[in-house]
Amino acid sequence: MKQLLRSVLFTLFAVTLTSVHAFSQNATITTDLLDYPPGSTAIINGTGFQPGETVTLQVVHTDGDSLGTDPQYHQPFTAIANVNGNVSSSWFVPNDGDALGATLLLTADGVSSGRHAETTFTDAINFKDETLSAQTTTTTYGSSTTADFTYSFKVTGTGSGAQTYNISCTGLPVGVTYTPTSVTSSANNVSVTLNFTTGAATTGTTISVNVSIGIINGTATTSTLIIGKRSIMVTPNAGQNKTYGNADPIYTYGFSPALISGDAFAGTLTRDAGVNVGLYNITQGNLALSSNYTLSFVTGVKFAITQRPITITADPKTKVYGDADPALTAQVTSGTIQGTDASSGALSRVVGENVGSYAINKNTYTYGTNYNETYVSKDLTITQRPLSVTAVTDSKVYDGTATSSAPTVGSLATGDGVNVAPTQVYDNKNVGTTHVLSASGLTIKYGSNANTTGNYNISYVASPATGIISQKPLTVTAVTDSKVYDGTTTSSAPPTVGSLATGDAVNMAPTQVYDNKNVGITHVLTASGLTIKDGSNANTTGNYNISYVTNTTGEIKKITATVTAQTDTKNYDGNT
Repeated sequence: MKQLLRSVLFTLFAVTLTSVHAFSQNATITTDLLDYPPGSTAIINGTGFQPGETVTLQVVHTDGDSLGTDPQYHQPFTAIANVNGNVSSSWFVPNDGDALGATLLLTADGVSSGRHAETTFTDAINFKDETLSAQTTTTTYGSSTTADFTYSFKVTGTGSGAQTYNISCTGLPVGVTYTPTSVTSSANNVSVTLNFTTGAATTGTTISVNVSIGIINGTATTSTLIIGKRSIMVTPNAGQNKTYGNADPIYTYGFSPALISGDAFAGTLTRDAGVNVGLYNITQGNLALSSNYTLSFVTGVKFAITQRPITITADPKTKVYGDADPALTAQVTSGTIQGTDASSGALSRVVGENVGSYAINKNTYTYGTNYNETYVSKDLTITQRPLSVTAVTDSKVYDGTATSSAPTVGSLATGDGVNVAPTQVYDNKNVGTTHVLSASGLTIKYGSNANTTGNYNISYVASPATGIISQKPLTVTAVTDSKVYDGTTTSSAPPTVGSLATGDAVNMAPTQVYDNKNVGITHVLTASGLTIKDGSNANTTGNYNISYVTNTTGEIKKITATVTAQTDTKNYDGNT
């Protein structure tokens, strides 16, 4: 019934319009199309008006309420006729339901000339309803690629030429944008693809997108845009290390792909527990990203604790030959020992016990495998053993030499013994009571007669000046002698001399004499006059206590005398 009424009214309007055109042949008004889709613009042109006059234009509905459902689009508006009496203007076809499917009357009235013109056009009377299909598409958080929705709709209006359809999307979170925001097409079948780009402000969630295209009879649809988590692979940097005892560095890492601008990691990597030199797995620790990301971690990358360099220097040592070795010690002269670390093992030295220098070796001495140890050797020096050989006070009877008894020898090293015993001598061989005695000549051996004398610093200590050499008793004994009286006491027999000291000899032989010169058989013979010398002709007589022993058997015999009378003459003297 409504369609029939519309046809009747249109027929009546056409009859009336024909009458008007016939009445006013001098003015015309036209539109560029006979039918328009919503949201388009009708181009208006008029002729036959008075040049320069104002022409009032108005578009109204031909049925029902002339101002439609939205009066703002149907208010009068004006245009100025040019010098030729022509006017130009335009009218926006409402994008809502105000004029959809309606027949519209355009009137033009010259204000000065009173001339009138009109025409009609329609608003998409054949535009069909279209429902957009719901869709689902997926993109990745922060991806530079787009997620696409493709929508198709159909336009069957009687108009012609390209039309623009605005596109509206609601329900998008901050950071998600779409293109295009409109589509222009002259086709009846229109397809448009919406490209959604996610930004850093979005989250890895599912989003409902309300899509509406500027088609009055169409309906909006709710589609689903899924923004998936962005996958990030974290790889610890290879070659990370520290020196034993130092603090751990901040563990570094690389990752791919890049984070979205403004995003950042939270937390740090860690590693397997351990403080000793070795390799330790670097682990994820509490390193994390926001819920927009799926974080994968590459395992098996090692963190190295390397040896700490130190220099160990042996302490130089000394000992006296024959003593036990001192404890061999060392100092850390470069680098530092960590915590409660301490040395273990022991140093050693080159074998040998004679006086000299012997290198001290590292042997098993160590602070452990956490240290890279450089060892500096020093020497154990064995010094000569002080040894005193002390001359002792001595007393002897002069024997023509300076020899004395044995001196005393100090303590020898274990295993050593006297090889050649030391001797001591008087400062000279002569009789005296203040002789100084000196020792010398000691040699020492070890075991199988190895000479170890050089291992001793021998000090020969002289005695005080108390050495005594007393006179050697010497007996010079007169021997029995017999002679004929010769008027002297001399005896031709030499007395006997006792034993002289070695090296001494009689210098002047002793003589003996009778106690008188007279004849007798019991004369006492007495010796005297002995002097003694040594090999160098030095007089050593004083070194002897000479006892001259008499002999009581000395004989002087009468001398046989022949008396021969001599011829003589004398004067008588009364004697014979």
